[in-house]
Amino acid sequence: MNKIFISIIAIALATGITTTGVRAQAAFDMAQIGQNDLRGTARYMSMAGAYGALGGDLSSISHNPAGIGVYRYSDVGLTLGLNLQSTKSQDNNGVKNTLFSCNNAGYVGVFNINSESLKNFNWGFTYNRALSFNRRTAGRFNNLKTSLSNYVAGVTNSLGYYYDPTQAEEGRTPASNNLASEYNGYVPWLSTLTFYSFAMSPNSNGENFQGLYGDGTRGYGTFETVENGGVDEYNITFGGNFYDKLYWGFGVGITDLNHTTSTYYAENLDDAYLDDAYLDDGNMISRGSAVWDLQNYLHTFGTGWNFKLGFIAVPTQALRIGFSFETPTYYQLTDQYYADSQFDYSNGLTYNPSVDVNCSTPVGEIYYQISTPWKFQASAAAIINSRATLSFEYQYTGTQTMRIKNNIGITDFEMTQTVKDYLKATNTYKIGAEVRVTPQLSVRAGYSYESSPVKDDVVNNLWDIYTSGTMPAYNIVRNTQYVTAGIGYKFKNLYADLAYVHKSRTNDYHAFSPAFYEEGGRIMAEQSPTAVVKDNNNQIVLSLGIRF
Repeated sequence: MNKIFISIIAIALATGITTTGVRAQAAFDMAQIGQNDLRGTARYMSMAGAYGALGGDLSSISHNPAGIGVYRYSDVGLTLGLNLQSTKSQDNNGVKNTLFSCNNAGYVGVFNINSESLKNFNWGFTYNRALSFNRRTAGRFNNLKTSLSNYVAGVTNSLGYYYDPTQAEEGRTPASNNLASEYNGYVPWLSTLTFYSFAMSPNSNGENFQGLYGDGTRGYGTFETVENGGVDEYNITFGGNFYDKLYWGFGVGITDLNHTTSTYYAENLDDAYLDDAYLDDGNMISRGSAVWDLQNYLHTFGTGWNFKLGFIAVPTQALRIGFSFETPTYYQLTDQYYADSQFDYSNGLTYNPSVDVNCSTPVGEIYYQISTPWKFQASAAAIINSRATLSFEYQYTGTQTMRIKNNIGITDFEMTQTVKDYLKATNTYKIGAEVRVTPQLSVRAGYSYESSPVKDDVVNNLWDIYTSGTMPAYNIVRNTQYVTAGIGYKFKNLYADLAYVHKSRTNDYHAFSPAFYEEGGRIMAEQSPTAVVKDNNNQIVLSLGIRF
């Protein structure tokens, strides 16, 4: 077996298959960062987070800071969680994972003012795991109808890149579109990886490229994505109580983001269209078997800050109304990344053994800024005979308002526009209930629904999707639902709460973007390999605390 290793030397990576420049977050990556999980104390989670009009809880003040004004006594508590994760694709390929986490910890101090108007002034510090990225998915595409190499070849052709080995000498102009010249930062990396791993081939005149898939080609594909990390938020909050009728609060959140993604996509094809670069028979393309894979690694990390303001009004003892808003989180982020491609192919001729090609990029790094969406919450709670509580909450998240800038604060208008094109605002509805069975024992339940942040045209494969760097795959979240239940027990100034949370989410995994072409005066679409992936995660959450 002939073995070839190609290390492509460069000083910058391309942003996506269709543009050149720096590597930064794509629209769907940004949408993921802009969302929050249902995480916090067991009491908060057992009522599905419908806590905006209630307050008096260590995690509620992270969402409506007016909740800190409800406190009459100081509070310190800790919340731990056991996460049982299960992901299954439509081919019944399932992945399970078990994780432990610290969901919440905090302290609230109460200062009695002894004023007729301002009853008390409180402050608090809380830690909250706002978002967990920990997830693993895997699956298989049977009976492929196209190849990633065909998509890359089509886009490469549309951008005007070509192959001319006679012009590969030194001294070429740096803006060359010739893939035979030494890489200079002007050719998208996905084109470069695909070409130098021989997964796409030039035609006889070098003006166009051919992918592996053609008439008579058949085969299957496999994929795997492993994500780790999360967003940790540290809140400093101040608030108070006016006349026991209006609670208010404001706070600053400091966030720490750490997200690692490893992706793998492979195609196993028969009767593929192979580059005959290693044959001296005058042909450019032959037919044979091909196994091609693309692996990507991305580590995103950085810090950000946001500001929150909220109010809770108590017009009667039986009714409470809450309102809060949260500014975007302004992040300073760093991406570290690289990609690797391997290709084994053979045309079955006895004088040409199979060829094993390994092709990789150097490790790259880029610095940039993003701002997450504005968030608005409105809530209401009914207190029934001082023994039962029924609470509602609505949250609006302006996902399409997210922005991305370079490291010196200049807006990346192309990436910002893709956010507007692909994403829409999300609506989250929450309902929770609590019944006090005895003065010490309470039972709780809740439900939450969060709509998809992706526009219908994108879900229905009517857009050519820009992805970042050499990661052609993307994931569309359809909707997210939570069903929750729990109990709580108080003993003097001690309390313990236990919650069960079931999260279900449907996703569409796309190996790469649909391709569009004109035929007979009509725009036609060639759909990419797509799998429906369902997440069914269960959490058991325990909170322990003391009030004094």
